[in-house]
Amino acid sequence: MIALVVKFLIRESKGLLTGESAEPGLLRSVQWIAERDQAVASAGKPLTMVLGPCAILLAIEIQFRSQLNADELAAAVDRIEESIRARHPCVRQIFIEAESVRRGIQRAGIERSRIK
Repeated sequence: MIALVVKFLIRESKGLLTGESAEPGLLRSVQWIAERDQAVASAGKPLTMVLGPCAILLAIEIQFRSQLNADELAAAVDRIEESIRARHPCVRQIFIEAESVRRGIQRAGIERSRIK
């Protein structure tokens, strides 16, 4: 009996020590929240790390529409962060990698040329 409890505790502790990912439903929800904002052209797959019982770190790459100015971009980031935190209060840290569509296309061209 004690061996089973120890095995369970080791398995659970290992997940916390190695940076377990958040549940798939949260990942889908975060991507949906980002993509529904009118300033967003596309959102990448969110990356998460569970830091504690109710502490999740989130990173997501978002391509914003190219016609946005700096103030509109900052407002969009604030809206997205607020929406994520309202729906998922355990998401404590949010890191958004913001790119315009134009820059994303340029970057993809550079990466493709490196592969050749």
